[in-house]
Amino acid sequence: MDTKLFRGVFAIPQVAFKENDALDYEQTLRCVQFLLDCNVHGIVVPVYASEAGTLTEIERNELVRLSLELVDKRVPVVVGVSSERIQSALSLAEFACAHGADAINTANPTALSMGEVVSYFKRIDEVIDVPLFIQNLGPAFGGKSMTAEVMIRIIEQSKNQCYVKEEGADFLKVMAQMTAYQKSCPEKLLGVFGGQGCRFLFEEIRRGSVGTMPPSQLADVMVDIWNLAAEDKQQEAFDLFTKVLPLLLFFGNNKIPSYKEILKRRGVFTNTRCRPLNWPMMDDMAHKDLDFLMEQIEPSLRVRL
Repeated sequence: MDTKLFRGVFAIPQVAFKENDALDYEQTLRCVQFLLDCNVHGIVVPVYASEAGTLTEIERNELVRLSLELVDKRVPVVVGVSSERIQSALSLAEFACAHGADAINTANPTALSMGEVVSYFKRIDEVIDVPLFIQNLGPAFGGKSMTAEVMIRIIEQSKNQCYVKEEGADFLKVMAQMTAYQKSCPEKLLGVFGGQGCRFLFEEIRRGSVGTMPPSQLADVMVDIWNLAAEDKQQEAFDLFTKVLPLLLFFGNNKIPSYKEILKRRGVFTNTRCRPLNWPMMDDMAHKDLDFLMEQIEPSLRVRL
């Protein structure tokens, strides 16, 4: 496996919880296996869509260890180490590298100035020996977006090769700027990934995105869309995308509880519990909306449990 050429759908497994609010490793690993069955090109754990902010450092490390063991190098595993505390991020990064992570992902902390953000990434880069994903978060995540110029500073000071996951406030413009930089400096920046739950997948592809990082609930469909586009079957890819887009917009409004509702309906999870983070819970009308939207995409679901 060539860890320097990450491309495609790198999906994020959701984390399951038990009735007593304990992390359910067995069900969470079932989600990781589901992603492997969907033929994802890579796995990213734990990050925002994994409710990483609610997990203890011990839980995060155990989840990483078990996920790496299950995946067993079949696809690259990118480990998220984002934290508002640099010492926590460093500890998580060192653990992940020691257990075989293929890359490290960290986002810009929300409380730091841009100068402090550059130093934050530099310190993480110093303790790892794998590619570094620079995740650019924006106001939707409670942060201040990095400009292309700030990310280029981070990349040029890094001893490791880098990727960017672009989800900032002006993400399409910045993505175009970063892919232009990547073409001029391919030995430092290996590619730019999109996010935003794949809602802007085609705009991102047109701006040079080499991959995307969606949550897990429709991973098989997103893999099929990506593969069709990569095979230059643009119309087929776009037709399938237009079928799933209403669901992607629904997820954007209903967040992680709706991801877990789909995973429950697909037989991956037995419940939709989240740890408290003020997520908007689905009401009866939202469930009816989801019933209708799932009927439209159901024939395109490739993995059956």
